Order: sequence, then C-alpha cells, then structure tokens
Amino acid sequence: MKRNKEIRKKQERRLHYNRVAEDSPENIFSWYFLIVNEPREMERIKQRMYEALKPHEQINFDKGNIDNSHGLKYALFCIKSSVCNLDFSQVYSGKIIKDRRLYSRESSVSLLSVLEQEEITPIFPRRHELPPQEKSSSNDNPSSDYTM
Repeated sequence: MKRNKEIRKKQERRLHYNRVAEDSPENIFSWYFLIVNEPREMERIKQRMYEALKPHEQINFDKGNIDNSHGLKYALFCIKSSVCNLDFSQVYSGKIIKDRRLYSRESSVSLLSVLEQEEITPIFPRRHELPPQEKSSSNDNPSSDYTM
C-alpha cells in the first residue's frame, strides 16, 4: 500500500519549466516545459502558454500516458519566444516548479532522463532512440500539436 501512495504522490498534477537565453541577436528565449495533468487541462495550459509567449517555434520532445496515474498524461516540449517573462498565474493555478534540469542537450534522449528522475513511466515502453524532433511553426494550430 505504501508504494501506491508514493506513486500517487509523485504523479500529482504539475508544471515544470525552465527559461534559457539563446545566443542570438534576436533575444530569443527557450522555454522548456514538462506538464503532468489530465488531457483537457493540459490543452488549456498549453493554449494559455501560446497566447502569452507568442512562439517563434515549438519543439516537441515526448508525450504520453503515465502508468499507474489514473489517467494523467505528460508532455515535454520547448517553445522558442522573444518573451522573457511569463506570468504563471495567468497560465496555471496548480503546482509550478522551476526545474533547471530542463535545458538543451546534444540529444533529446538525454533530456528524457528528466522523466526518469520524476519517476514518470510511460504506459508503452519507449525505444532506445527517439525519432527526429518534431517542429511546428507559430503559424500552426497549437491545440492540434498534442492531441492525445
């Protein structure tokens, strides 16, 4: 029984983020996000992020269902934007965590190590290598990027 409580405690709804300044003359920031929530709420959070950040580009790293979480899903992605501050009270009212482990790496596989550290176990086992990063421009419909 104790193990189930640990899993439920670990798999609470939350938003992890990190902002990294890029070396560019356009003053672009990379906003990294890990969202753990129900699908409907996750879409609301992302829509508010898009409205606030007005993204130049989005990079999707991983998304999926979380094992033993009673319907929670996760999404790990990056939004590149010229916006340097985000009012999180306008985006999400739940648990928000500044997470310095979210940053650009040589491989998106190493970024997925954050999922392991957070004990997020996808329902379907992942392959050793990920497909190339999916990119979407700001002209794309943001709500269709993460249909789960």
